[in-house]
Amino acid sequence: MADRDGLGDLPLFDTELRPVREFVAQEQRQEDDYQYITRMYSALARQILDLIEDICDQMEYEGSRMFDEYMGRTMLLVRRKNNYYIR
Repeated sequence: MADRDGLGDLPLFDTELRPVREFVAQEQRQEDDYQYITRMYSALARQILDLIEDICDQMEYEGSRMFDEYMGRTMLLVRRKNNYYIR
């Protein structure tokens, strides 16, 4: 615990203790693991993954409902209708 600017005892979070270098290394390890696992996928699974990633990339914008904690039923039905019958 640390006393910061008279706010009393506040917990030290992991981000305050670990240097940026460690975070970058951790992200690189996660990316390497992801690449390793996806190389083990079958050709069909990789094609499906590519489609899913493309759809998610299209949905990724400021205010996107993709980031809602709970997507409404209507949103899920619209997504299904628009994406399920691709190709």
